[in-house]
Amino acid sequence: MTPKGSTSMTEAHDFVSPVAADPADVPEVSIGQYILESLHSNSRLNSSKPWVIDAHTGVTVLFSQIEPYSKKIASGLARLGFCKDVLHFVTYETAQLYLVQIAVWRLGGAVRGCYQSENTDEYVRQLKETGARFILVDDDTEECLQNATALLDWPVIFLSFTDLSKQNIVSIQNLLEDDGSAFPSYVDIDCRNDTILIPNTSGSTGVPKGVLHTHYSMIAFNHHPKALEHLNFDFMTPMSNYAMGSYVVSIASLLRGSTIIHLGKFHRDNYVSNMLKYKPGNCLMYPFVATWFARCYELSQVDLSFVKIITIGGGVLDPTTAELLSKRMPLAKIIRVYASTETLDISNTLLDDSPEKLVYVQHNGQLCLSSGKLLPYVEAKIVDINSGVRLGGNEIGEICIRSPYLTKGYLSAESTTGVHSIKDKLGWLHTGDVGFFDTAGRIFVTERLGFMFKYFMFMVSPTEIEAVLQEHPGVQSVGVVGVPNEETGYLAKAFVDDGSHARASVEVEVTGPNDYSKNSYKAVLAQILVVAMALAKNSSIPTTEEDGSWIASIHSIFTPIGALISGPIMERLGRRPGLIISIFPGLIGWICIALSESHLALFIGRSFTGLSTGLSLAPGVVIIGESAEPRLRGILVGAPSISFSLGILMIYTLNSALPWQTVSLLATILPLVALVSLFFLPESPLWLERVGRTEEAQKAMTWLRGGSEHQARHELLLLKQQQIQNVLFEEAHSTARKSSPLLSRPVLRALIVINVFNIFLVLGGTYTIIFYAVNVLQQSSGDSISAFEIAVSTAIARVLLTTLACFLLLHVGRRPLTISSGLGSSVAALGVSAWLYWSPKLVGYEWVPTALVLAFVVFNSYGFFTIQALMLGEMLPARARGPSSGLTCALVNAVIFFTSKTYPWMTRVFQPHVPPTQETQKVKLKSMTTNSFYAAVVEFSPKGALNNITHSVVEENLREYQKFIEHAKSLGADIIVFPEYGLTTIEPYNKPSLALELSQFVPDPDGEKISPCDLETNELDLRVVHKLSCLAKQNQIYLVVNLIQKVIDKSEILLFNTNVVFDRNGKVIARYRKFHLFGEIALNHTDVPDNTTFITDFGVTFGVITCFDLMFRSPTVDLVRKFNVDAVVFPTAWFSELPFLTASQAQAAWAAGMQVSLLASGINNPKDGSTGTGVYQPGAFHTTRAEFSRDQLWL
Repeated sequence: MTPKGSTSMTEAHDFVSPVAADPADVPEVSIGQYILESLHSNSRLNSSKPWVIDAHTGVTVLFSQIEPYSKKIASGLARLGFCKDVLHFVTYETAQLYLVQIAVWRLGGAVRGCYQSENTDEYVRQLKETGARFILVDDDTEECLQNATALLDWPVIFLSFTDLSKQNIVSIQNLLEDDGSAFPSYVDIDCRNDTILIPNTSGSTGVPKGVLHTHYSMIAFNHHPKALEHLNFDFMTPMSNYAMGSYVVSIASLLRGSTIIHLGKFHRDNYVSNMLKYKPGNCLMYPFVATWFARCYELSQVDLSFVKIITIGGGVLDPTTAELLSKRMPLAKIIRVYASTETLDISNTLLDDSPEKLVYVQHNGQLCLSSGKLLPYVEAKIVDINSGVRLGGNEIGEICIRSPYLTKGYLSAESTTGVHSIKDKLGWLHTGDVGFFDTAGRIFVTERLGFMFKYFMFMVSPTEIEAVLQEHPGVQSVGVVGVPNEETGYLAKAFVDDGSHARASVEVEVTGPNDYSKNSYKAVLAQILVVAMALAKNSSIPTTEEDGSWIASIHSIFTPIGALISGPIMERLGRRPGLIISIFPGLIGWICIALSESHLALFIGRSFTGLSTGLSLAPGVVIIGESAEPRLRGILVGAPSISFSLGILMIYTLNSALPWQTVSLLATILPLVALVSLFFLPESPLWLERVGRTEEAQKAMTWLRGGSEHQARHELLLLKQQQIQNVLFEEAHSTARKSSPLLSRPVLRALIVINVFNIFLVLGGTYTIIFYAVNVLQQSSGDSISAFEIAVSTAIARVLLTTLACFLLLHVGRRPLTISSGLGSSVAALGVSAWLYWSPKLVGYEWVPTALVLAFVVFNSYGFFTIQALMLGEMLPARARGPSSGLTCALVNAVIFFTSKTYPWMTRVFQPHVPPTQETQKVKLKSMTTNSFYAAVVEFSPKGALNNITHSVVEENLREYQKFIEHAKSLGADIIVFPEYGLTTIEPYNKPSLALELSQFVPDPDGEKISPCDLETNELDLRVVHKLSCLAKQNQIYLVVNLIQKVIDKSEILLFNTNVVFDRNGKVIARYRKFHLFGEIALNHTDVPDNTTFITDFGVTFGVITCFDLMFRSPTVDLVRKFNVDAVVFPTAWFSELPFLTASQAQAAWAAGMQVSLLASGINNPKDGSTGTGVYQPGAFHTTRAEFSRDQLWL
């Protein structure tokens, strides 16, 4: 078979690649030999470029490590008895896993991976299929695999990437220390038939099946230079390590010299953060990742110009997503790949005539997206789904493939050969995918055959329905499946995601004929689209903290306006008309909120509800105060407070179960009920009497007193006499007889008392807790209590206590209730404030802030919250009650607006307590042991101009070091740490001759520990170490300094970036040579990382690392897990990079994650981003970041 290139034909025929290629050119060698020959021929054996970076753990494998490390692992496996076996792996590790795979292939074996959270029965099934004797795990998966292997009939050997300290588990690290002598000189490999990979199918056709790929199939796939050109760039992949795609890219990148950044565990946040961290030229995406990526608004604010290629495979990509992605990433070339586990890559758009553009075509009225042209060596044909007859161009059917890199078949325990072949006699494989070729030879994949379903006699494609739904801007992603139906066979069911974590599913009947020759989907599409649009309207409106504060507070801007208007309205028209008028803005507001799709509509709705609240406050309180019997007035005047609390509880409860738009519509029911009720209620008798409508006042009072005319006349007479007395009293105390009643002394006195009380009530947090209870408690309690629990518990407490208060008012005076309420609220509020300020992280005491907030609500509700309404009805005379109430309510709501709007700002200004950062401040650092000590870290800007670094510059920096050491000692420091490059600047680390000139001999701390200060020497290459030793000895302090170390190894001089540790007697007790160099081309690094620790006389064990080492698993994680250090000293010249690699952020996160203390001393060069020094502990840290050059000591 020698494909010669495609021909544009419409009759039935086979389609071939546009790239002429002869399968006879594929070398028939083992994959191990093929890989090593490629490394040799491309001079990558000594390359320090990373081959694989595990973004999850930071572990990196270099190209130069592939051959020696894989040989060591293979030798170690051979000692364990591995010989053409199957290695079964279940692990999240990626970087070193690829090395293990190469080692297995070099021994003639095969690998099979599995989903890390699979159930035990599935593990057992797969292990029995392969008969694997070797299983590779990590500490996340080891227990489950141990349970599975207990059900096997043969013994297994466990391997692990982590040191699990168990006798039956072999560490990969131990294999890497093998001397390689057990590596076999010859392994008999049949490259055509011997299996190297057994990836699993996706399970779309049943139980996942093991797919067998041979040495030859993988070499054929990679051999032609045109096959995988898009992988010539460094690329990032979210694929699981057991997926077929991971095997493909690991080999392809190795052969092409590109770096893989492997995420291991995919999450949206870490996908973007790792993009920004590693800046890959190519990003591999599944369609679901592309769907999110194309529609995520936040990504439009991020600079992703470094991405040159986006490669999408693993499923059908809808045209709408492709178009949105093209607009989102206009500088990136989008490549579509069509592939499967059985066939490997079949086609890609790089082979198209215009690869920089995506190609769309209309097929039977449906827009379809091209997957490019066939790869070298690939033939294809399209056959009818039912009859199997070959079809021609633009005819849709099942795609069949023939190529030299097809799978050998499925793993089968029932077959005598262990293989179930899935190819026909002519070598064709039926892919189970539906699609067509256009006349230019481009392939279009439209559906998976197994996903299609029948409606009566017609085949329906879920993908075509999904593509139309994706066109709606409110739809983030959608999935359509067929569900059984007795009458039709199947119905379509759509699952729609609107981007707000809401989900909906609907069953919609497909009406009309639906096949591939007619465009007849419109009926079903129209029905499902209605549901999708309805769901889209339920989506959340993206809201920032600033937007949220306006939504919370704008209500209180318009409430004072309504309150001011309400006074004249109820004085002129009456109390009841005032209440009726107040309902209409509320109805308008709730309807606006329910229909809102933007912040503007929300603001308008909240404004109208605020206006309604202001209009209703004063008339409601006044009409109750004027109409109620004196003995019941306390209870009834408290009723609005109960109603207010019940309303909050009702909204909280409804919103936990229903969309907020629906809740807003339901909120219109009660105002409508109130509107109807008011037409059946009488006006205030007192107001009617005051305006001269005596007869109506008599009727109203009689109705209110249950028909007792005698009681009504008597009470109305008393009210009239009281009114006359009030008028005479006001006139006697008024400054002018005809002045406004508001200016009389009694009214002014009452107004002052009421408004001062209300202002203190609001400033004391009453309404802040109502608006921000969830925020307050989540800030102080973390995730120990849910938002719903917070909201409902406070609302229930408020309802119960306001109800209780109304009854207490019958038996207890106003003053005792108010005083006890004020004292209790104050204590609770101070407790909440103290907790938020100091933010104690006390395990088992997360309930304390919740209890304090509930206590505040309890004390506040039965007194302050209820009394404020009562004061308006009881302290103000009738003639001044209308305007006075309106003015009071306006003032109160103005203060409410101020507090609710400024609360978010105050939470930013008054952050949780951190001790002040003074240069001489003492920070007592508690280690993970019971011991404590004083630690000093120095941020230092080394002296000396670039291109002019000499021994005199080093001496000058030494003198500066001396000042810091003496100052730290005077403050009681036990240990002091200086930064990387601090003595010499960074320049010598990149200039070999200068590095050699400034290098120092350092005594070996593993031998007899000596104090260089005790030696008489004036040699240049010992002078600096001698001086530092004397400074440590003279000041009786532990000293950690970074310098260039000189080591003579036989006839070779090696230079290292070394941290040297001196004890209080000036002895060199530890040295650490930086393993992960950041450039630093003048220096060497050790073959394996140093695991450097030292123990102090204050009982603390320290580990030592340098700068870039922090980003890697070894040696940093080993120091903590294997050597049990309490703290780590960390000289660094950190280059901060937003948003995720600022010094303080990364270092604090590392200390918290490792649960050790970190003493970080940083170089100071702000213009290059080098700043950030601190003392970090789990749960607390003290750090600085300078914006200008300065030297600073932290103790």
